[in-house]
Amino acid sequence: MLPLGSEQVSASLAQFGRFMLIAGLAAAFGAALYGVFQRHPKAVLAYSSISQMGMMTALVAMGLVAPEVWPLLWPGLVLFAAHHALAKGALFMGTSISEHLPRWPLTAVWGLLALPGISLAGAIGAGLVSKWGVKSPLYEMHHESLIKLLSWAAVGTAALVSVALWRQWQQRHQGGSQPGQWGAWLVAIVAALLTPFWLPLPAGSIEMPPLKEWLGIMWPFPVGVLFAVAGWLLTRPLKGKSLPAGDLWWLYAGIVGAALVPIRLCGNYCAQLKAASVANAQKAEETLMGHLTRLLSSESWLRHHAGGLMMVLAVLLAALMMWEGQQ
Repeated sequence: MLPLGSEQVSASLAQFGRFMLIAGLAAAFGAALYGVFQRHPKAVLAYSSISQMGMMTALVAMGLVAPEVWPLLWPGLVLFAAHHALAKGALFMGTSISEHLPRWPLTAVWGLLALPGISLAGAIGAGLVSKWGVKSPLYEMHHESLIKLLSWAAVGTAALVSVALWRQWQQRHQGGSQPGQWGAWLVAIVAALLTPFWLPLPAGSIEMPPLKEWLGIMWPFPVGVLFAVAGWLLTRPLKGKSLPAGDLWWLYAGIVGAALVPIRLCGNYCAQLKAASVANAQKAEETLMGHLTRLLSSESWLRHHAGGLMMVLAVLLAALMMWEGQQ
């Protein structure tokens, strides 16, 4: 839908691209900062996804801000997105594995749980290749500032993955996962680590980074782990308290709650009006039924004394006729 890579991008679209770039970087860093304080591993991984989406948003924005870099950048971005989808899927499936641990050595289980996270941080496998796939074009087009920002965002990814694994360790349970469960998990890990081998991308668009670049790509992982450990040490005095998952949801809920106050007041007034109307109707009904009851009792009295009344009426009529005759 966006004219990414077009040399005739309008000024308004270029400005929109700059806004996307800033918003993406804000999401990448903000989600990482908020997510490391979550207690549930799935919440930590969810914030990691927000951070990764922010990085991808910033990279897509480069197609508007710097169209000349887009033809070189898009294959790496596609690999980045595909690898993230599979690696994050494997990490989410891993939370179920840690809740129903198979009868394997814990070192083997946690080593496998960590593999997609380490790759997601860009230290091994497809993660290493995908990071180079987006950094190499940015290097070539001299966008070093964005590379530095993305590298520090990768530090946040490493910290989030470390916190998620630590939370899984704290909340681990024996349960014996089924072969289908851990089998699908293992397939997801392999697919995530080997994404460049099966993803259909243009020939030569994705390459293994040269050895001299490995350190520049891999350093965010150990730094992120150190940040996660430092954060754990600093938050120990909080005794398990954490920020509520959902961040802006609570702000949205507060705004909606405030907007619903007049509606609730109107509803309460209508309920009171309805109750008063029902009470008045019941009172009117009781009064009417009282009158009808008295009328019915009069009918019974009339039926009981109809004969005597008719005789009295006949006597009165006869007297009236005699009086008229005398006149």
